[in-house]
Amino acid sequence: MPSQAIDLSFLDGLTPEQAASLLTDSEKALEKTKCEEDLAEYVRCAWSILEPSAPLIWNWHIDVVCEYLHAVEDGTITRLIINIPPGTMKSLIVSVFFPSWIWTRTPSKRFLCGSNEGTLATRDSLKMRQLVESQWYQEHWGDRVKLSHDQQE
Repeated sequence: MPSQAIDLSFLDGLTPEQAASLLTDSEKALEKTKCEEDLAEYVRCAWSILEPSAPLIWNWHIDVVCEYLHAVEDGTITRLIINIPPGTMKSLIVSVFFPSWIWTRTPSKRFLCGSNEGTLATRDSLKMRQLVESQWYQEHWGDRVKLSHDQQE
């Protein structure tokens, strides 16, 4: 198969900093697109915002939960119960990552998240706010997702 030449003449005259900025912008755009298309990719990218000191240890169950939530989002599943042990990211994926991911695609959607314990609902609500207000999220989706200032409670 013959190789095709790539025209990079548009880089002529750019400083190394300007060229690096173009690369960074294209990398951000690619990350944004991947995150909007795939909840699992979004979780991978957003993890360090909420858990900067803890490495993400990926396991098959995270892929399964994300796939089920994709089916909820597209209407294939209308009722879902997720029974997995505590400490397996269920609340984080369902109550924090999933709604904020949906907003990257459909900012008009509204969510009501609850828990059997008020402290857990507050914890997840604060994590959601932390994620949506983060520099990473705002650089990617700040043009379409902003939290109301009258809800800073």
